[in-house]
Amino acid sequence: MRPGVLLAPELGVSQAAEERVRDYLVSSWQQSEAQGDAARVALYFGEGGAYDVSGLDDRANMLSDLREVVRLMNHGLQHLPAEVARH
Repeated sequence: MRPGVLLAPELGVSQAAEERVRDYLVSSWQQSEAQGDAARVALYFGEGGAYDVSGLDDRANMLSDLREVVRLMNHGLQHLPAEVARH
């Protein structure tokens, strides 16, 4: 998995519902892993199993992606009161 694979412009500016953001994240991770092998997709999004070092690195990258999305959402929420006050 490539770090930062999910940084879509719409996540930074849209007011997508939590489920849409979750669906986007999972979909981007699944597409990225699907290019690798089916066993990884099953490991990450199925019943789970034993992880190797590469699998743990992938999970760390997924966590970084999630942190970035939360950071972007937080940034938007911090600016929301000022935008509401201006209108």
